[in-house]
Amino acid sequence: RRVLFRSDTTYTITGGLGGETITIASLDDLKNNAEALSGNTPYIVKIFGTITTTDNKSIRFNVGSNKSIYGDIENQGRLKNIEFIVHGENVIIRNMMFGEVISYDTVPEYDGDADDALSLNGATHVWLDHCEFQSHLSPQDNSGNALAASSLGVDDEKFDKDWYDGLLDIKNGAAFITISNNYFHDHWKACLCGSSDTTENGDKKQRLTFYANRWEEIYSRQPKLRYGKFHIVNDYHRTTLDGTGIECSAGANAYVQNSVFDGFKIQV
Repeated sequence: RRVLFRSDTTYTITGGLGGETITIASLDDLKNNAEALSGNTPYIVKIFGTITTTDNKSIRFNVGSNKSIYGDIENQGRLKNIEFIVHGENVIIRNMMFGEVISYDTVPEYDGDADDALSLNGATHVWLDHCEFQSHLSPQDNSGNALAASSLGVDDEKFDKDWYDGLLDIKNGAAFITISNNYFHDHWKACLCGSSDTTENGDKKQRLTFYANRWEEIYSRQPKLRYGKFHIVNDYHRTTLDGTGIECSAGANAYVQNSVFDGFKIQV
């Protein structure tokens, strides 16, 4: 599959076209192929089933240039408590499920390496399509057991919202990215574009298109936009929560077109 992006010239995204196929069905497979995943040689990476950590500590893997990462059609690839950080260019990610990455680092048992479910950190020319992003509105351990701040011996009024961080972070000069046909749900802080309100970090280069995505039961950042230029078209936002929808700050420019907001309150 190829998709065209407009900047000063036309760029054709090919992902891992022409490269060998890597099949990943376990955490060991992922670790054994970490070098191939992080490099710039073209690869088609097929991920089968749920892959997660052996304990409550999150881990992360780097993704370089020229990669196509697909979740298997019949047994969708799902990364749980594992973060992919894309640094390269010419990357296609489709039919994957990301989420439940524990980022709370106050309690040593849960202090892992990852922060977000998927991070595009300086990445360019990326197509993210037909993926699902989710966690929970209340903290859980990696086995699905509900957790309370008191049970972990912490006194933190932000415990619930800080247990997980972002579902999708796009920052540090990441640009020319299309986020299409994805489903974001059940999370506090969904999608951040631009890492800081006070430090630009190259994010004025951001050129992002959000197309036909679904956002449900999210408190904030759907998405939060900083510095760059953004087109949001045909997205659907639904909530029963007392939160925010699209947020613009730090000079961001957004054109929101043909999108629906269901259940939001208007504050004056």
